[in-house]
Amino acid sequence: MAGEHNPADQVGLGRSISSLSATLLSYVQARGELAAIEAREAGGGLARIALLLGVAVLSLALAWLLLVLAAAFGLEMWTGWPWAAVVAALAGLHLLAAVVALLGVKFGFKCPMFSATVAELQKDKESLKTWTQENRRF
Repeated sequence: MAGEHNPADQVGLGRSISSLSATLLSYVQARGELAAIEAREAGGGLARIALLLGVAVLSLALAWLLLVLAAAFGLEMWTGWPWAAVVAALAGLHLLAAVVALLGVKFGFKCPMFSATVAELQKDKESLKTWTQENRRF
């Protein structure tokens, strides 16, 4: 009859919900573990790169400062320009170089991070889309 409920159906539904929950938790755990592994790998590499980059930048800045100071003295003696004009010209050149470098960073730096996680999530999205289309009952 239409209004009767079969207890066997409720047990089957409970098992299905339990199985679905276990599968979902397993899926989330696997994705979380993958993201954690990639984060650890990226973090260790990024910390080392940041330290080396910091040392390199500091060393280059000090060397550049001394080089610019020597160039300023040389230009002042060679051209006879006032000290302030030579320093202003060198500052302008440095400002131009900084703008060009920042534009290069803004438009040229693309570093893919968590690429394996993103790829797995994309595959999961496509699988769910396919499964949903195949199991639609309308």
